[in-house]
Amino acid sequence: GRTPGGVIVRVLQRLLALPTPQYLHLPLVVERDGAKLSKSAHAVAASGTEAPRLLTRALELLRHAPPAELRNAPVTEQLEWARRSWEPSRLAGLDELRAD
Repeated sequence: GRTPGGVIVRVLQRLLALPTPQYLHLPLVVERDGAKLSKSAHAVAASGTEAPRLLTRALELLRHAPPAELRNAPVTEQLEWARRSWEPSRLAGLDELRAD
């Protein structure tokens, strides 16, 4: 939003009569040592079979823990629950989250 690129995007949105999206700051996920968790930092890739468990953990980190019956449920079910249950206020004021 406040970068030169963001200003250009907002001007183009107005000129093209496009709706302005709502933006949300997501906290950075860091490892125990404070290093950014990212593929470029050689984070270990997850296998497809691990996806449900890892998505549950990611939602917990983002303060949106799925209900007990959805813990480790198929990814599509967890994502649908997360889409319906998302509350941005749960992340207010957070700059980073530590992955254990």
